[in-house]
Amino acid sequence: MNSFKAWKSGEGRLSRKGYALYFLTPGAGLLLLSWLAMFAAPDLLGAMSSVVFVLPWMFFLITTDAQNIRRYHDIGHSGRLYRVVRPLVIVMPVLALVLNFVLPAHMAMAGDMQALVYMMGMDFNGVSFGPIPMALLGLTLAVIACNVVYLTVMPGTQGPNDFGPDPNTGASADVKLPGFGAEPAAAVSNADDPVKRALAQYQAQQQKHAAKMATPVRNGPAGASFGRKRT
Repeated sequence: MNSFKAWKSGEGRLSRKGYALYFLTPGAGLLLLSWLAMFAAPDLLGAMSSVVFVLPWMFFLITTDAQNIRRYHDIGHSGRLYRVVRPLVIVMPVLALVLNFVLPAHMAMAGDMQALVYMMGMDFNGVSFGPIPMALLGLTLAVIACNVVYLTVMPGTQGPNDFGPDPNTGASADVKLPGFGAEPAAAVSNADDPVKRALAQYQAQQQKHAAKMATPVRNGPAGASFGRKRT
């Protein structure tokens, strides 16, 4: 649980390679699997349990903000703009669906003939979107695409910055998935702090010196024993 919390905390930095490995690749795989299940091969994948789709998507969506923020940290930004825009990416599609389906349905039930004709047209001609819902959906996709392209292409800051050491130098590798060799945060901080590193070296030298002092020293050649005269 602690590893999972560290993974989704958004602390530290994430390189372009880590972003491609932990965000782009899982996201593309989930989109492909969902497309196959809904459109390309519904008979083949439609019988699969919904848990197969829901659980991976839930894990991906829970951790996606942290990976984007850590990528912004690597570039040298705080990710504050991402935190502000992120709710709009959820609100705009929901608003588009409400304007396109929910609101016309309620208006049709209230006796609005234009709304009733609109809903009947979707029943006979297939689902369609009005100009305002389409604009909201298009704006959402454009914001997501610009964010992903920017984080994929933009190089990170060389060397340490305000958010942590450079993940490309090996001093602090990209945080790994829980259970896949991620180092504890305390170990990483100790390795990066010169004061703590010097203190650890001093303590190691003191322990080595104490071990030498505790080693018994014999007053005589090997094999000598008490009560025997030396020749």
